[in-house]
Amino acid sequence: MSTPSSVIRLGSFNNILRKLPAAPSSLSVLDVGCGYGNQLAHFGPESVGLELGSERLEQCRAKGLTVLKWSFTDPFPEEISQRRFDAVLLSHIIEHVFSPHTVLLEARRHLKPGGLLVVHCPVVNPLDRISKRLADRYGWTVGFHGPLFGDHVNFFTAKTLRYTCEIAGFETAYLGTPYLPRPLSRCVRPLLPALWYLGRKVEPYQYNHESCKALGDDGRLVWRI
Repeated sequence: MSTPSSVIRLGSFNNILRKLPAAPSSLSVLDVGCGYGNQLAHFGPESVGLELGSERLEQCRAKGLTVLKWSFTDPFPEEISQRRFDAVLLSHIIEHVFSPHTVLLEARRHLKPGGLLVVHCPVVNPLDRISKRLADRYGWTVGFHGPLFGDHVNFFTAKTLRYTCEIAGFETAYLGTPYLPRPLSRCVRPLLPALWYLGRKVEPYQYNHESCKALGDDGRLVWRI
């Protein structure tokens, strides 16, 4: 397996590693949308990556990483249906999936009690429209990776990212950027282009009564618990 020193280190990811409850190499992590495995390689041997692209799958496996093929629209693979991990990592993936809530529930199901959810995603801020217009005007669209990038289907602010994770059964432990001290990060949060979210799995967890609407057999609206 590749050692952490042999992979590309990805910005604030290094600082997030310091916020984990134990040494990364001792943690079992499910890395959803693991790409080329640059982050997955930091974690323990029981860790598993999920990836869609065949080329990326091959490169991960060539590094000795355990990676399974997964489509954004499918449940997590059957091979890990009984597995529970110390943490689930969703780095730049939640803005691409059709149903963020469904993916978060799947992540929660694969966590051990008290397990950690780690999300990294772009967030909408007042400067996005300006940067998007500049990208379009000067032909930077291909290299533009802000929240308004063309292949994103979900758009979050700091508040909605937090609420989306909490309603899926997580207690927020951290929301910000590890590049800055926590008080400063909180002050400039509305202007940040991307955020890290860390949340603990809540046990027990149940939706409140009015969260679950469905149509009954007679076509009438009913509450489902």
